[in-house]
Amino acid sequence: MTFNFGKWQGVFAVPNKLADELLPQTDGSSLKVLLYLMRHGGTELSAADIAKATGLSAESVKTAEMFWRENGFLTELPPERNRTGLTHYDPGEISDSIEESPEEKALFVYAEKLFARPLRHSEKNTLHNLTQDFSLTTDILQMLLFYCKEQGRVTAKFILDTAAEWEQRGVDTVKKAEERITLSDELKLSEIRRMFKMQDISTEQEKLIFKWRKEWGVSLEALKEAYNTMLDGTGGKKNFKYLDKVLGTGREKTADSDEEYGDTYKQLREMWYGSG
Repeated sequence: MTFNFGKWQGVFAVPNKLADELLPQTDGSSLKVLLYLMRHGGTELSAADIAKATGLSAESVKTAEMFWRENGFLTELPPERNRTGLTHYDPGEISDSIEESPEEKALFVYAEKLFARPLRHSEKNTLHNLTQDFSLTTDILQMLLFYCKEQGRVTAKFILDTAAEWEQRGVDTVKKAEERITLSDELKLSEIRRMFKMQDISTEQEKLIFKWRKEWGVSLEALKEAYNTMLDGTGGKKNFKYLDKVLGTGREKTADSDEEYGDTYKQLREMWYGSG
């Protein structure tokens, strides 16, 4: 079939990857959301805005957004911080600010103790950005630096993105910061990020991970097995919705009786509720 789009010919383009690889996995809701986002690229949009424009539910919009993020079409920009980027300050500006602010000076002293060496200018610049662009207190920023160091990720991007995430999630007390660090440790977010070869975990993805790890008790070993099953089933594409179904099926099997599954059941339970 040949189509003539008249004056609209060539006006609206979509990535080749969508047509070549993802059409079998893409439903109508996902296509609606992607087309609307592409048409309004760069515009601040909420799930409610997109739902109203496309006739979908807000939940369907969030599911579609997660699908496109996982497949590399969308990049989630946490809070305003990532949009403005890192501001570069002169060494003199930073020094003057430290002398004028006891809170900032305390943060710099803590960072030098944490890293056990003098700070490089790039690190001083990152810390100064933290004090200028975020409302987090010095105590919370110190905990944030400790958390980033424990994760082995002390780049400017990771530190500032983590600060933006904490601010967005309302981490405004030391107790909340402790709870946030504890939750990350309990969910093994760093291990999961490495296992799934992901740079960042979105809010929606973290909700699913919380369900799998905390509510369902899924071990890291079982999660890895399910992840590989997902890749086999999606042709190598990351799809958390698909992964959730895989884990849901696994959860149902662990609830069946010993008589029905015997040794296979025992092995499955050992993997599902492993030590990780």
